Amino acid sequence: MKVISAKEAAEIIKDESTITVCGCNQYLIPDAILQAIEERFLETGSPRQLTDFHTVGLGREVGKGLDRFAHEGLLKKSIGSSWDANRLTKMIADNKIEGHQLPMGVTYHLLRAIANGQKGYLTQVGLGVFPDPRIEGTALNEKTANDIVELVKVDGEDYLFYKTLSIDYAILRGTTADCEGNISMEKEPLSLGVLAQALATKASGGKVIVQVERLVEGGTISTRMVEIPAILVDFVVVDSNQKMLITSDEYDYSFSGELRIPHPELPAVPTGANRFILRRASLDMEGHSIVNLGAGIPRDMPRIMFEEGRYDDFTFTVEHGALGGMNPGGVLFSLQHNPRMLLDSPSLFDLYDSGFLDISYLGFAQIDQEGNVNVSKFSGRIAGCGGFVDITHKTKKIVFCGTFSAGGLQVEYKHGAVTIVQEGKMKKFVEQVEQCTFSAKNALRKGQEIYYVTERCVFQLTENGPELIEIAPGISLEDDILPFMEFSPGISDQLKKIDSDVYS
Repeated sequence: MKVISAKEAAEIIKDESTITVCGCNQYLIPDAILQAIEERFLETGSPRQLTDFHTVGLGREVGKGLDRFAHEGLLKKSIGSSWDANRLTKMIADNKIEGHQLPMGVTYHLLRAIANGQKGYLTQVGLGVFPDPRIEGTALNEKTANDIVELVKVDGEDYLFYKTLSIDYAILRGTTADCEGNISMEKEPLSLGVLAQALATKASGGKVIVQVERLVEGGTISTRMVEIPAILVDFVVVDSNQKMLITSDEYDYSFSGELRIPHPELPAVPTGANRFILRRASLDMEGHSIVNLGAGIPRDMPRIMFEEGRYDDFTFTVEHGALGGMNPGGVLFSLQHNPRMLLDSPSLFDLYDSGFLDISYLGFAQIDQEGNVNVSKFSGRIAGCGGFVDITHKTKKIVFCGTFSAGGLQVEYKHGAVTIVQEGKMKKFVEQVEQCTFSAKNALRKGQEIYYVTERCVFQLTENGPELIEIAPGISLEDDILPFMEFSPGISDQLKKIDSDVYS
């Protein structure tokens, strides 16, 4: 192992290389190295035509994380499950670089497959939705060839075979490196598969570069604290200004599991559409214990449970590795205060793939007449699927939570009635989703229980598509629901009123 500067690390990267970068949202981002790569490219034009393979979007702020690669000529291709990088996704949408979208769990399993010297990863995750070559494939624009996934038969059953690739450089992050090159992550909130990235890179004959906050003598790091062993590390970059979150200087040791804090108070969810949706959706949690939270409205479900004194009845998880603890909601919903355990992401997806989850709360951008859901690509915007496809693969019960319309919706509850003060500009219940991220047909075949909860009504998935089963007090079927749908839903013979307590 050799200690080098961020600038020297950037100079190691050769043109037309494939790199893998760790991180998610605001955390575990080796931003000093990424910044140095950006600066080198802007000054010299190298490295250029890189292929980026990442597991989940990282950066969140414009100009941070993967957004540092958003310069024409620097990247040739970006492969991942989601993108927090605003400029980079625009480059994909504008056909300036190639882009492939994969389920998040699949990206982690692909890293393992590369490390094992396999040609690809065989799974049924993604069948019937966009990665399936019969549906769409992983390509995100016309510039990109659909050459990553093949449909194959095994013992008469359909599977998807996601092909591996060779990785030249891993750009990773930890907290501490010793002089031998062992890496620990005691101040990081999650590990996010960095070991798998390092293993995949070394198996490819590549180099592993790790950014850390501090360097210590060999033997200082406790054996059980080593996350990446020295035999996998080629270079270490020390950034003494490294932050836990790239948008904040504050280090919260309750996220990293270093120490526990007193049970934190969570602010109440403000009254309005989101609160109404969460209150109604929370009723479906009865009888379930292991709960997954998705992005969007569901991220604030813990605040509702805390407010109602029911938080401790459930184990909340998010797909990045925190199991149990207190979810803060909001932009930090991927983390947990006082987690019971911090699983490495690939292992958590093993649990998801095995049907570990009792119930998942997920958002939606579009729902169509069959009950298919889109969260990944809409109105020309590439959001990415994240772990959505993996989570919905075997979860026993799924509750999709979202407003009935989008773009300016205002709702209030007065005198025992829900009133639509201002309707949203965009319909979310459409004839056909722009991209299929969840297949209703697959869910029915697997016997999953599926609900769609909005502020004004609730649908259940049936063989004939979404069926209206509940309607809010004060809401008119003819005036407030049917005119704002592009299809006519089934309507239950036993249509119920949503309990008014939901809106209190």
